[in-house]
Amino acid sequence: MSKLEALRTFETRLRDLNADYTEATTGGEEDWQKRLYAHQSLLAVIELLENISAARGIDSGFVKLLEALTEVEKGRAVDWLISASGGRPPLPDRVLLLRSRYAGVMEFLMQHDHKREQAARVVARALSKNAAETLGVRSWRSIAEWRDGITGHVEPEREHEKHGYEMTLTILGTMAGSPAQRAASMLQALASHA
Repeated sequence: MSKLEALRTFETRLRDLNADYTEATTGGEEDWQKRLYAHQSLLAVIELLENISAARGIDSGFVKLLEALTEVEKGRAVDWLISASGGRPPLPDRVLLLRSRYAGVMEFLMQHDHKREQAARVVARALSKNAAETLGVRSWRSIAEWRDGITGHVEPEREHEKHGYEMTLTILGTMAGSPAQRAASMLQALASHA
């Protein structure tokens, strides 16, 4: 088979797979359908590489991935696919940034005569149930932990959080009204993003 024929066969196969997948998931996708679609698409790539004689032997990474998908489908864990964070995915950047901004409100309150626990409780009480779930708030202590973790030196990968924390403090400093009013206004603004 020539390279051009191999590419045409590959394109046709992917179009057919996509059409089948789209038709099968009109009522909503299920995980097994996603895995099957990924498995079949990967198999099409491997077959393309096998059909292009100059590419022989470079498909081993794809074969390993295909084997791993087969193991996952059978319910078996594949060690090299498991995250080093214990299998728990990291929090989205949006959530981390919101946490840092709420921590900034807590810090602002502490700078204006609130004790640590009191400031954290004010912030925690302002959260809706949905926001608390999204952000992972168990109690006022969660807010206090966010603040404690963002003050001082932070690792380079947390610089965006530190920036959100500092930006919140800066904005609160420029707002009009009493510290309690400014904090309440900021908490209300943050609630629309949670």
